[in-house]
Amino acid sequence: MGHKEHQTIYDRMIKVGDETAFEFNLADACTLTLRAVDADTGEGVPGVVFVTENALGEYWTEIINGDNLGAKQVGEGKQDESLKTDKDGNFVRFVGPRPGYTYYVWSVPKGYATPDAYGEVELKTPLGTGKVEHVFKLTKK
Repeated sequence: MGHKEHQTIYDRMIKVGDETAFEFNLADACTLTLRAVDADTGEGVPGVVFVTENALGEYWTEIINGDNLGAKQVGEGKQDESLKTDKDGNFVRFVGPRPGYTYYVWSVPKGYATPDAYGEVELKTPLGTGKVEHVFKLTKK
């Protein structure tokens, strides 16, 4: 990692050992929690998939992966249980600032209806804020 320029120019090389060291202070990611609950009972609904989009960047119905380094990222179009709400209706990811991004329900388990209006919400997720939460209320068919 680094520049391949003349050695007298500042070099961003990281060397192992006592000679050169860098300390990276990363800001804490924001914990984004999206909840899916039954509108009548208030109980969590497992198996709900949320997506995000940013009209300015023309990103539409993107799966929500965490922004944390080293995380195993799930490829576009792939589905697994980590992309759905857990048994308590919670979907949690560590994310960085995403100005202009909105979140909404994409799919629901059998017996529930996807809201007619997506219920799209913009949530601010600045670094170092701890957590941001939003509850989506789902109705039964």
